[in-house]
Amino acid sequence: KARRAVGVFDVNDADRREEFEAVRRARHAGQPERYDGLQQLYLPRRFFTDIAREHGLRCRIEDSTTPNSANARFRYHVTLLKP
Repeated sequence: KARRAVGVFDVNDADRREEFEAVRRARHAGQPERYDGLQQLYLPRRFFTDIAREHGLRCRIEDSTTPNSANARFRYHVTLLKP
């Protein structure tokens, strides 16, 4: 049980899903089997802000800045903090 905060990192941004999947398809056009059957979970930022509101938490959402990650621009990090 968290005492101060919970972090959720590299969440696939639901608002950028189409762009991300188009980039991934283009990047791996010669190897479509690499991602056959792979299901990614995409969540809207509202998912976390709603949870925070329901539980009386503060919610901090930041764009991913993961170094050397081609996918960072399609992801975000969430920190849910106790007041």
